[in-house]
Amino acid sequence: ARAALSPKVASDPARDVEKAVAARLERQRVLDDESRRFVFVMTEQAVRWRRASRDLMAKQCDHMARVAERTNVDIAAVPQSAEVFGPAMNSYVVYDDRLVIAELFSGEVALRDYKDVTYHLDLFEFFGKHALPRATTSASHKRE
Repeated sequence: ARAALSPKVASDPARDVEKAVAARLERQRVLDDESRRFVFVMTEQAVRWRRASRDLMAKQCDHMARVAERTNVDIAAVPQSAEVFGPAMNSYVVYDDRLVIAELFSGEVALRDYKDVTYHLDLFEFFGKHALPRATTSASHKRE
């Protein structure tokens, strides 16, 4: 979390990195709530891109593998070899059919308009169809 949230360029918005790290780690505790279901779809490149040292990236992959073992979590990757005729421009989180948080370089944008939420749900399904098989079966749970 610290590697992801630490400033990289001179004009990075000012933020309390330690506070942001604590908030991100706290946010992960929601995964412990087995009454909720979580589906993560990412590109293979998101895992392969070295954003930190090899040791730290290995720990991150180990963490993702442990999270994927949870019964309420599915993690799937769109392989680099997949033909996907649409770009993954930014990351976002769909909380439900009323809220999407799009993550930008300079912060987050809350989207609540029905059209925006529907669009992001459709994007999730689009990329999920290109992911390895586990996500294609899980992505259908998202709209329940």
